[in-house]
Amino acid sequence: MTPTKRSPGEAVTALFVAALSAQADRTEAVLRANGLTVTRAENVCFAEIYAEAQRFAAAIYDRSLSQEEQASLARVMRIRWPWMRILRWVPSGDELHNEDLFDWSVRNERELADCVALRLAH
Repeated sequence: MTPTKRSPGEAVTALFVAALSAQADRTEAVLRANGLTVTRAENVCFAEIYAEAQRFAAAIYDRSLSQEEQASLARVMRIRWPWMRILRWVPSGDELHNEDLFDWSVRNERELADCVALRLAH
């Protein structure tokens, strides 16, 4: 997929879906450091509520969500908000499932930062 297009100077809004944890706090900081304006949802239900209330350019699913939760939410988002780009973080040892639902999949924090910097933040 191509990078998200926007007006110069316009911040990229991202919905970050992650369970409460110190690791998720760190990931959120990485996203913000790469220039994203981040709204955090603590679970799939809150993610749908927030996505309904605000237009996001991207959704980023943390590795704290199971692949089943990620796929379920991606199916809903593809129907209701088809413009939204979806990036997921899958633990490095897990086999990837439902790849067609996602724009990008990453395996670690470095890949996440690189993907955000290259595809979303500019």
